[in-house]
Amino acid sequence: MGLAWHDQAIERSRAFRSRILRPVVLPLRRIGISAAHLTALSFLTGLAAVWFVFGQHIWFVIFGIAHLLLDALDGVLARETRQTRSGAYADTVTDNLVTVLLLGKGFVVFSIPSFGVIAFAYLVHQLIYLLSRMHAPVLFGRTVLFMVFFLQWYFTGMLFIAALTAFGLGLQARFFLRKN
Repeated sequence: MGLAWHDQAIERSRAFRSRILRPVVLPLRRIGISAAHLTALSFLTGLAAVWFVFGQHIWFVIFGIAHLLLDALDGVLARETRQTRSGAYADTVTDNLVTVLLLGKGFVVFSIPSFGVIAFAYLVHQLIYLLSRMHAPVLFGRTVLFMVFFLQWYFTGMLFIAALTAFGLGLQARFFLRKN
């Protein structure tokens, strides 16, 4: 038993985003904007969102939506052109760095040690995935975390990431135990 349900959900989501966002992506492609450009802009807007998250909520929401939208566009553009392994890796690294920074800022702002543990565990989960050359199972929680934080339900977001990470680490442990 693998993550067939997860993989199918991801593929359905990609197909939906491609269908909806393709009309936006085609003009970007014609003027020479690449998926790498959009990944960089997504990362920068993600960093801006992290900067504003617990201070100026409207700016957090604006930059957070921009971050998520640019991330969706970079994937669609990559699939429209020539998707590369290094591009997928860079996209995954930047997306998860934003997530870890968002979680880490929650730890710093609220001074709750368990938030630090959650941020560290999520980082470990993502590093296992990246160091396995993106073969180990992984669960991503960034989009849900942003949406929950948009609602200012910070503790709910942290609990969601904690549960997701614990489950993901369990899947990774099973993956590596079965390989041996």
